[in-house]
Amino acid sequence: MDDKTAFHPEPGQCLPIAVTNVSAANALPGTFNGPSRAVRLVNKGAADIFFEFGPSTIVATIGVAGSPGTPGDHILPAGQTEVFQPGGATHIAAVTAAGTATLWVGMGVGL
Repeated sequence: MDDKTAFHPEPGQCLPIAVTNVSAANALPGTFNGPSRAVRLVNKGAADIFFEFGPSTIVATIGVAGSPGTPGDHILPAGQTEVFQPGGATHIAAVTAAGTATLWVGMGVGL
């Protein structure tokens, strides 16, 4: 399937992850692992989530705003949904600055 099409979910491959202020790595669900593989992330919580894709040892870090600030990993604001292509990553790590959230991770193809 062309990776420029709408997101097409892989049946039965959506995983909820409880996210807290301690980073944890979770295996990406699904069996498809090609260049068009996509991950749909849904933040079903009141807290922003910082996340990163990588191997089983991946750790997510929190960015700190300010001048010059401290860089962190990618952010998925509370209540938002985004689609990413994780490359050859096998895991996702996620963390909140405070509070908790549920991160739904769904595998598929497309944008």
